Amino acid sequence: MAVYASACVGLLLPELGARTTLTWLPNGVAAALLFLWGVRLWPAVLIAVSLLAATFGFRLVVAVPSALGGVLAAVACVLILRGLRFDSRFSRVADLLALLVAAGVSQALFASGGTLGRVLGPGLAIADWPVIW
Repeated sequence: MAVYASACVGLLLPELGARTTLTWLPNGVAAALLFLWGVRLWPAVLIAVSLLAATFGFRLVVAVPSALGGVLAAVACVLILRGLRFDSRFSRVADLLALLVAAGVSQALFASGGTLGRVLGPGLAIADWPVIW
């Protein structure tokens, strides 16, 4: 529910184009929930993102890669944080660096999934990938 609600808020933020925003709050919310309660809850993230796609009328060819990218991004973020022994108390500089690395990698994965969906759908050529990504 938190992922879905944060997505609705994210879509209220200024857009760059057809449902493309500068920030995407659900990624952080999903990663935080999976970090706290375990990556075994990834299907809940997939359901939330899929409900969002259905609510806002995304075509299936766009929604599926975007949803899978969102889940992959959240799971990757958690696995990277755990692999780098992240401590949420931020008691070491290494904790901040781990968070920056995990956030960067996970956002790149999410952006790739979303862009792939737009390339597979009508209206966006593969040559536009670097511009949209």
